[in-house]
Amino acid sequence: MRFVLPRNFNYLLADSARQMTMRQWQSLGLRRADATLFPTRRFALSCYCRPARGGRLPDAENFGVIMKYNPAEAYALAIGHLADRMRGGAPFVQGWPRDERVLTLDERYQMQQLLARRGFAIGDPDGLIGSRTRIAIRDFQASVGQIPDGFASSDVLDRLRQP
Repeated sequence: MRFVLPRNFNYLLADSARQMTMRQWQSLGLRRADATLFPTRRFALSCYCRPARGGRLPDAENFGVIMKYNPAEAYALAIGHLADRMRGGAPFVQGWPRDERVLTLDERYQMQQLLARRGFAIGDPDGLIGSRTRIAIRDFQASVGQIPDGFASSDVLDRLRQP
């Protein structure tokens, strides 16, 4: 299910722990890219929605199962999208963000250390970007006026490195 976010979307609501009905999400401006109606079940909107890129909502139950097998959201999105395409679904509305450089393990570890030094609760730094780290990134982004999408990017790391 592909969707488009409004310009003023509050990314602090995009949390895998927050489940709302489709009607509630629609009242916040979330729309399907093909303008069809959302199904009626509840779902969580997680950090795989990125600014200016729109996003995709996999079937909530299947996505959870895939994430138990491999907790990488990119992997779960890819598998969910492959399943959609095998059923005749359309391609992604927007291309994969190829301009985003993947942070190295050392950079992710440094990001966690810098977040912890600034008082954000991430647990013990381990270089793995889990839910606590994404929440800390979101909180940091909000504190510096960035869109709080919780994405561990080189831009966020550069901002954290600044005094």
